[in-house]
Amino acid sequence: MEQIIELLKTNWYIPLIFAAGILYMIFMNVFRKKKTKDYSKNHPNAVRVFLGIKGGITSDIIQVITVDGALPDTFVSGTKTGVFLLPGTHELELEHSHSRPGVMHKTVTTSTGMVKRRFAVEEGKAYTLSFDREEHEFVIEELD
Repeated sequence: MEQIIELLKTNWYIPLIFAAGILYMIFMNVFRKKKTKDYSKNHPNAVRVFLGIKGGITSDIIQVITVDGALPDTFVSGTKTGVFLLPGTHELELEHSHSRPGVMHKTVTTSTGMVKRRFAVEEGKAYTLSFDREEHEFVIEELD
C-alpha cells in the first residue's frame, strides 16, 4: 500500500489525466444527446439513417461526407451512428472503406473514394445505409 501511495506522489498527474478523460467522455455524451434532442425538436419530420458499420477482425466503415453539399447532421443512438435527413431526395457524398488483416502488411484497407449517390427518404421511417461489397454499391434499406 505504501508503494502505491509513493507512486501516486511521484506520478500525481496520471490519475488527473484519467479523471479528465472520464469527465470529457461524460461531457461529450451529454452534448451529443442534447444536440440530437434539439435537432429532433426543431425538425420533427426528420428521418434517421443509421450507418451500417461493422467492426471486429475485419471492419466496414461508411462515412457521409456531405448531404446536398453541406456537412451532415449526425446523431449517436446507443452504439449506432447515423445522419438526419429531411423527407425527400438527397444527394450524399459517401465513402466506404474495408479493412482486413494482411499477409505482407499488418492491415489491408480498400476504399471506394468519394462517391455521389441520390437517395429518397420518406417521413416517419428509419433507414440503414450499407455497402454491398459484391455489387460495389451503396444500399439504403427501410428498417422494420
